[in-house]
Amino acid sequence: MLSKKAGNPANYGEADTAQLYLAEVINSSHDAIIVGTPDGTIDRWSPAAGRLFGYKAAQVKGKPISALMLRNSSGALRGILKQVRRAERVEDFEAVCIAKDGHRVDVSLTVSPIKDASGMVVGILVIARDLSRRQRGRAALERRNRELETFHELSDVLLSTRSLEETYCDIVDGIRVATGFPIAAIALYDESRQAIVFHGLRGEHRHLSRSSIELPIDETVSGIVIRSGKPLTEKHVLNQSKYRSKFLRGARAQTFVGYPMKIGMKIIGCLNLAHTESIEISPDMARWIESLANYAAVLTERKRSEDELQRSREQLRELSRHVQDVVEEERKRIAREIHDALGQELSLLQLELGLIQEQLPKSEKQLRKKTREMSKLVDVSIRSVQRISADLRPALLDNLGLGAAVEWLVKRFVKRARMSCEISIDPPQLKLDPERSTALFRILQEAMTNVLRHARATNVGVHLVKSDKLIIMTVRDNGIGIPPDRITDSKSVGLTGMRERVLPWGGRVDFIRLSTKGTEVVVTLPVRP
Repeated sequence: MLSKKAGNPANYGEADTAQLYLAEVINSSHDAIIVGTPDGTIDRWSPAAGRLFGYKAAQVKGKPISALMLRNSSGALRGILKQVRRAERVEDFEAVCIAKDGHRVDVSLTVSPIKDASGMVVGILVIARDLSRRQRGRAALERRNRELETFHELSDVLLSTRSLEETYCDIVDGIRVATGFPIAAIALYDESRQAIVFHGLRGEHRHLSRSSIELPIDETVSGIVIRSGKPLTEKHVLNQSKYRSKFLRGARAQTFVGYPMKIGMKIIGCLNLAHTESIEISPDMARWIESLANYAAVLTERKRSEDELQRSREQLRELSRHVQDVVEEERKRIAREIHDALGQELSLLQLELGLIQEQLPKSEKQLRKKTREMSKLVDVSIRSVQRISADLRPALLDNLGLGAAVEWLVKRFVKRARMSCEISIDPPQLKLDPERSTALFRILQEAMTNVLRHARATNVGVHLVKSDKLIIMTVRDNGIGIPPDRITDSKSVGLTGMRERVLPWGGRVDFIRLSTKGTEVVVTLPVRP
């Protein structure tokens, strides 16, 4: 027990107050507090010290403080206690203590002298802070950061344009790095065939590095995990006949860990990990592998859905392209039939009417007048046939090329819309393959129609330029401008159709609302070298 300084009653009262304050601090502190005598023996022991070291106060009272520590730490403490007795300032230092049950306790020690009113050292105050808790917290934080980094890296897989099989390999490689297991694979369950398909199989042995392989569910350890829906962790797995497989034998695996991959309540597969050594799987590692299995399930399902959606889109685009090709061929056939068959028949009818008119007597004024009217009607019909035939498929496009067809279309538009139009084509005799020519002509036709219907423009500019690698077509008007929401509206079928026409060649169509006034349609299309 620390003695009170005798003498002045005032000093005695201050010491008593200090003792009460010290007792309150000792009992309420979360850190372990040890109060020792000047020679370094334990006098008081806080409840927190009892929890940290496992001793009750009566068990340690009168023992040296250094007895709690390993030899190296106790020697350092004895030197520090000498400094404290000389009332010298002491820096905090770390020490290794041994608890009552024998386990190691890493602590940070703050050692301070306790002085009386005259400045004499009457005791030693030691505050021990548990470093193991801090270290565990730091380790947990570092582990969590690594987990988040792994999840982030795996999430990048969704943004890649790699194939589905390459995506599985990326996921497996990320999991191998994150867990330290040299052998890993994603096993997906095919319920219809009662089989398991292994993807992204990775390992140190060459025969394990395969993209995918299919096995009956009963011949795999993964099948046990998938059917039970429970994780499986086995050490010395090759010593157990029920778990043997040629892959585990070939890899000389000693430890196997399998976790079901779940989407909701549905099990879609199993995350397989194997190690060539017999290792312990800590609870933290088990939780980490479970998180990876669930995350791999989400990534796999999303990537499969995205790939399926992409395939559907490509099929729809291919179907759309096929339909457009069929429509163009049908238009060409109908235009040719109308122009050749109906046009010829009308021309023959015009000729017959002329012959009849020549043979009619001059006295038959009514008949001659009627034949003239019929001849004019036939002329109108012939022009209608030519117009309808050109609307379906202008012969210029097939015979003289894209440049001539564009010039014809623009001149016809000017005559119909009665607005000024600027046109430039470089080179003037521009020709492309039939497919690209048709796509650009139909886009221009749709753009000019939109100007006529919606733009309220008074001037239109059409510019067509071909370089070695690209052809760029620009249609600009000075109208009211396209509404921004219409550009991205999926219901704008005309705009969508224009975009779809150039997709097979990697082209694009941009609709720009000009800051001044009007709209600009820019078509960029790669051409054959």
